[in-house]
Order: sequence, then structure tokens, then C-alpha cells
Amino acid sequence: MELSQLKVFSSAAQTLNFTKTADQLFITQPAVSYQIKSLEEEFGVRLFARDSNRIKLTPAGEELQSYVAELLELTFAIESRMHGISIGMEQRLKIAAIRSTTDELMGCVSVFSQNYPAVQVDVSIMEAREMTNSIAQLEYDIYFATERMFIGSNTIDTLPIRTSSIQVFAHRKYAEEIDPNDWSTIRALPFVMINHSDVILYNTILEICKNRGFLPNVVSYGNRPESMLVLVSTGIGIAMLPIEILMVHNSPDIMTFPLEGQDARLNYVFGWKKSNYSKAIHHFRETFEHMYR
Repeated sequence: MELSQLKVFSSAAQTLNFTKTADQLFITQPAVSYQIKSLEEEFGVRLFARDSNRIKLTPAGEELQSYVAELLELTFAIESRMHGISIGMEQRLKIAAIRSTTDELMGCVSVFSQNYPAVQVDVSIMEAREMTNSIAQLEYDIYFATERMFIGSNTIDTLPIRTSSIQVFAHRKYAEEIDPNDWSTIRALPFVMINHSDVILYNTILEICKNRGFLPNVVSYGNRPESMLVLVSTGIGIAMLPIEILMVHNSPDIMTFPLEGQDARLNYVFGWKKSNYSKAIHHFRETFEHMYR
């Protein structure tokens, strides 16, 4: 088993098309077939089921895919870090952030990288569910996220970044019907909801509604705030979303209505792991405090 074979398998497992895999990897289609056949012979299992029209992963292929994904990710991390060391980057700092904190993230990274050029800075922008999982597993050194994502964690310290809010988003056709001080004007309207994959926002929205004495009349779901905004802009229903979403996606047909109460507040925080508190983490924290405290 060679790394090149696993790269071919990984590509084929994603495309389910040997010709597309060959194009992606700049090799011939017979070379792809040969590499896959060699792996199957070495492992003694079929990795792909083939017919005249298409291929698909076998159960063994599906299981191998998960292992290969982890291995290739680790291989990339090793190659990246060894390259960093070879060009004089003595330390590495891994940072994770959600999209709504990218302004603060960019500001800190810009100043930090100028002051500490010998530190390799790697950044991952994550969706909410990925972020909460990462925090639970303590995969990164620095986090830019919402305070609620750190609930239950005793391995990370935090400092506040800023406070924002969740507001009601509605198409103009609903605007005259809505009075945020009179929830009877909202509870009957069709509602667009985030799906369960974003557990933090999902639970926050439900909490807001329950605290005001109703359950939303959900007619449609979105997997991300951006997709919910698309549904709202078409008039399918109203939604509750962080106001920052308008910085990325705005529409003249959408109006927003502020919500009163602590439950509608979003506190963004800067977090760092307590264990293995390195000089790089210390200097990045100093950079953050100098800029935002």
C-alpha cells in the first residue's frame, strides 16, 4: 500500500468516476483502474462495485474511505508543518473561527504575523456544529466563536469580543403584520428554521420562542443561516437570525426587527486552551487584548 494509491482511491471514492479521477490527478484512466485493482488485491476485498453505467463504493470501500480521509489529512498536516520548520517557523498556532468573527480574526492575525513571523499560523473557518465538536475535542489552540459554544467546557478560557443580537428577518410582504412587542403578530406567520445540524442556533431560537409563549410554525428548514436567508428573501416565511448575516448577504426585500431580552443576545468570545499553554498562544492572547480590550 502506497500513499499514491490511497490518493487515487480517495479521489475515486468522491467522484465515483475513474475518468474524472484521472483528470483530477493528471494520470490516465487505465492507471486509475490499475491502482484501484492493486489495492483490492492487496486487501483481498472489493472496494468498488461496478456495472456498465456506474460505480459505487462497497461496504469495505466506505470503511476504507473514512480511514484514508484521516490519513491524508494527517499527511498534509505533517508536510505543512515540516515545510514551516524548514523555512524557519519554529512554532505553530492553530486557530478556528466561525464566519461572523472573521473581522476580529483577520485583525489579530495581521498584527500577530507581523510581530511574530517565526510562528506558522493555520486558520480554519467552521460551521457551528463543526466548531462545537472541535471545542469538545480541543483540536485547536485559539477559538473565535459564540459564548454558548463553550458551555460545559472546562479546558478553555475566554475573553469577550463583542455582543450582538438575534433578530426577526421577514420579507416586506409581512412587514406591516409584525409588531415585535406583540408576539401574537409573529406566532401565526410561517417560519423558516435552522436544521438540527446547527444545534446552538437551533436551541437558541427555540428558547426565544418558548420564552415568549409559542412554538414556531415551521414550514421550511435551512442547513445554514445563509440558506435560511434565501428562503426568507423569497417570502416563504420569517426567521430568527444573527444580525451579522446581513454583512455577507443583504436583500432589499428583507426587513429586520430587533428582539428585547437577554435570550436574544449573542456574545462572541475569544478562547484559548489551558493545557499546553505555549508562548505562541500567550503572544496571540496579548495581541487580542491589545486590540480589543
